[in-house]
Amino acid sequence: MEEALVHDVALEFGLERISVTGPAGGQARVFRALADAGVTTDMVFQRLLDASGLMELSFTVAGAQAGRALAALRGIGPHPGVPHLTGSHPGVLSVRREAPAAKVSLLGTGLRCDARVAASFYEAVSRVDGAYGLASPSATGICAVVRESDAVRCARAVRAQFGLLPGEAMAADLVTSAA
Repeated sequence: MEEALVHDVALEFGLERISVTGPAGGQARVFRALADAGVTTDMVFQRLLDASGLMELSFTVAGAQAGRALAALRGIGPHPGVPHLTGSHPGVLSVRREAPAAKVSLLGTGLRCDARVAASFYEAVSRVDGAYGLASPSATGICAVVRESDAVRCARAVRAQFGLLPGEAMAADLVTSAA
């Protein structure tokens, strides 16, 4: 097993979280509408809400693309086989735009393999109460979407959890803004 090595913490500001609630199986229609509108998504999370097949799909987009994403989602037509869904979003029960978001990323190598690293990362983020619940581990990073107003506190908590020196990278090239 590859040893986990933690290098730094990065922040990305200027994101918007959008959540769509609708019938299971509608994911392709959501992402087709977004793709046709030229919207790029990141940090996707999906969950089944109940036994009837109702699902919630949440994702982040760059803040500059949020209006275009919402317009595209409002244009989704009726879902085949679900004629009872009506309202302002035909075929979709609801579309919500959440408060501005940011992404906190723990950077390193071998991170996907080590549950201890993930546990420590999520413990640090949860102490700030800023997490939205979107998370994504990979071999080189673990990310969480947080409220933009809590991002710096979350990053500081993660840095402290892993014994990383405060600051210089957070104020320089590891802080980005979504385009």
